[in-house]
Amino acid sequence: MSTKPSHIVPKYPPLIIAITGTPASGKTYLAKKLSLLMKGTYVNLNSLAVKGGLKAGYDKNRQAVIIDEKGLYEAL
Repeated sequence: MSTKPSHIVPKYPPLIIAITGTPASGKTYLAKKLSLLMKGTYVNLNSLAVKGGLKAGYDKNRQAVIIDEKGLYEAL
């Protein structure tokens, strides 16, 4: 009989780093570099939110989508 566990429980929860800021401030560049350095996964939450129908509006001055943050959090 095997004594190995049927599933592996991670010792720590996954590390999630969220980077926010105004358009063209270098967020994507920084996030992609961090994901490479930390051997993690890069996820563009803006694209994920838009594809998931989680837009709350559009800021014409900044030319940026306004994300439904609560909806995005619940979806994750």
